[in-house]
Amino acid sequence: MAHPHVRAKRGLAEKQAFAYIDCRSLINLDQGECYKHIQGEIIQQVKNMAAVDKAVGARLEKAVQEGGWEIAPFFSLDTLLQVSEANGLRLIISLDNFEILAYSSCLKDCFFSALRSFPITHQMAYLVASRHPLDELERIRGPEASPFFNIFQPITLGPFTSEESRRLVIALLERAAARFPEFVIDSILELGNREPYNLQRAGYAAFELWQENGKDLQMEHCEEIRQRFEGKEKLNCVR
Repeated sequence: MAHPHVRAKRGLAEKQAFAYIDCRSLINLDQGECYKHIQGEIIQQVKNMAAVDKAVGARLEKAVQEGGWEIAPFFSLDTLLQVSEANGLRLIISLDNFEILAYSSCLKDCFFSALRSFPITHQMAYLVASRHPLDELERIRGPEASPFFNIFQPITLGPFTSEESRRLVIALLERAAARFPEFVIDSILELGNREPYNLQRAGYAAFELWQENGKDLQMEHCEEIRQRFEGKEKLNCVR
């Protein structure tokens, strides 16, 4: 949804500015450091939007500096949202891997209360992706937690269809100017099991091997692709 061409297909306004935050980057950060990280990502991503006037990005950056981001990061982020709204931007903050925040021992309940307050007082919204149901995350935070988790309309996403999986792999290969034999594509699809993340991981394992072998893959390379895919999966589990 952050890509302009996707928004155009859905008839969404150009004045909507998406800021993508991977919550894995917030691991071990306290709430002040989280505010600062979110601020920085909003400014950087808005400034890089082709549809946004460069002067708007500069004003956002100035607002954060004047808001005392080092001393009062919450109020600085609040100021940033005010200035965004004043400049006609509707911010949508995409929080990926959100369950990581819910499990964080570094964050207090007031952090989630603050997040909940922003769309109430400003023209902004959240788009949250979580592997765990949000009502489950609310129970994890405890009965005293802010009802941040119940302000969303849940949409359950299932795996891709086989055709969608193939289209994703082919599109990524075309973007990388790579051509794989059909048996390699079939191997990627099998390893990816119709899950977007795993399809990309399997494709990257194949792409690495393709580069290392002079842009040539044979049937015997499929086993090497599998080993690399499974090896990275174990590494991710350890992390």
